[in-house]
Amino acid sequence: MKKRIAKKTNDDDVLEIVNFIKDNMMTKSEGATKEELAKGLFSIRSQMATKDDIANMATKDDIAELRERIVSLEKGQEKIFDTLEPLSRAHDKDSLTLIDHGKRITRIERHISVK
Repeated sequence: MKKRIAKKTNDDDVLEIVNFIKDNMMTKSEGATKEELAKGLFSIRSQMATKDDIANMATKDDIAELRERIVSLEKGQEKIFDTLEPLSRAHDKDSLTLIDHGKRITRIERHISVK
């Protein structure tokens, strides 16, 4: 059994339909011709979504599957960050040590060259 997808309507859509009906409403004496009825039905049908229009749209199951995949990717991302954070700290510490050694060597070289 296929699920029906209802088009969400807002207040403006409803108001437009009501105004259309009011503007095009006929009295008993006027009556509607077959051509007018056909024209009205054609107008309505031209705005309706067809099965082909909605065939490639995502279903609730598709969206649920995507959510699961996103959660899985986020967990994997957290594991990667947990692994990289200590490495980043160690790298920063080593960089500071190298800079400190560089300053020390520069001072020693200046001290030696002065004498």
